[in-house]
Amino acid sequence: MLNGDDGAVLKTMNSYAVHHCKYEDIIIKLEMKKKELDFNPKSRRRPQPMMGLGKASSTRLTKKLAFLANFHEVLAINTSQKSIMPLPARAALFTACFFWAASFIATKKALPVVPPVTLVALRLLISSLCFMAWLFVRREKIRWGGMGWLGRLFLLSLFGTGLHYGTQTIGLEYTTASNASLYAVTGPISIAIIAALFLGEKISRKKALGIGCALIGVLVVMGIDTLKEFDLKGHMLGDLLVFISIFMWGIFSVLGKNETRRMGALGLTAAVTFIGALYMIPPALIEMQSKAFSLATITFDAWTAIAFLGVTCSFLATLLYFYALEKTEAQKVGVYLYTIPPMTYIIAWIFLKEAVGLNLFFGSLIVFAGVYFTEKG
Repeated sequence: MLNGDDGAVLKTMNSYAVHHCKYEDIIIKLEMKKKELDFNPKSRRRPQPMMGLGKASSTRLTKKLAFLANFHEVLAINTSQKSIMPLPARAALFTACFFWAASFIATKKALPVVPPVTLVALRLLISSLCFMAWLFVRREKIRWGGMGWLGRLFLLSLFGTGLHYGTQTIGLEYTTASNASLYAVTGPISIAIIAALFLGEKISRKKALGIGCALIGVLVVMGIDTLKEFDLKGHMLGDLLVFISIFMWGIFSVLGKNETRRMGALGLTAAVTFIGALYMIPPALIEMQSKAFSLATITFDAWTAIAFLGVTCSFLATLLYFYALEKTEAQKVGVYLYTIPPMTYIIAWIFLKEAVGLNLFFGSLIVFAGVYFTEKG
């Protein structure tokens, strides 16, 4: 609790912060006053207010000096952390987005063989095993936090794993790649809006410029021909499902940030993935029975695609994403999702030998420029 004098210190401190004054000047003056009081007993009998900080006594000035020094140190650290995203966080984000870009190819590879709900269940089961092994190796445990905590985890698992993956996978059965990529652009926009509403994160002019710039870059990468192929009426169900899945991920990203502070990225991601895998098993069994599907019919290539989705996309990518989310604002993390379409084109060029035009090159430059502006915003 702050007493009257400490409250005055805080008030004066805030005033100096507003006017961008140097706290070192205040500390130096207080140190000089403390020395004067230590060696001048008369001034102790008749202390004079200084700088609006209350009665001047040696003990109180010592506390004020420590208070101001600690605040100055914290302010410097917070300012430094907020201004620039750490390099490991950037690398984690780009790696996660690369895995997610490749997930489109892996999902398309497995869907002709495996029904969508079953595919999602297998994907989550594999990633759950990865998380359990990782926790065991690191000797970490997820501590019980009560029924309210469990309810929040269940809600996050709906938006971030089961419903998100299930809705997106079913949507990819009906929609085209161009439609899905275009809807994926709305992910960072959803994150920015949700973060502003629930976390109080401000959308500055630079952030708005970065979001708009990245959006233009994605459209350039897609090209005029791809945009002309966009047909909402022909693929309305798939388009709607993909759009809903992207919005779910935005909610998961924003709401998951608070739980990340409490549990850590590894603990939260492992918990929601495990919960998602559990409640996806019954729908998968129902789907397998209704379609007379057997796991024995899954080909080697399909199993490879499922393993890739579970290990890299659901385990590694999600872990890297939340690691970055701990280091900076949700809006700055979310805008990196804009890099997924350009990466998808590159992966398709490498593995499918698709031609790469100038629109990919210039569009990618604009996308990364948008990421830069948003990061600096």
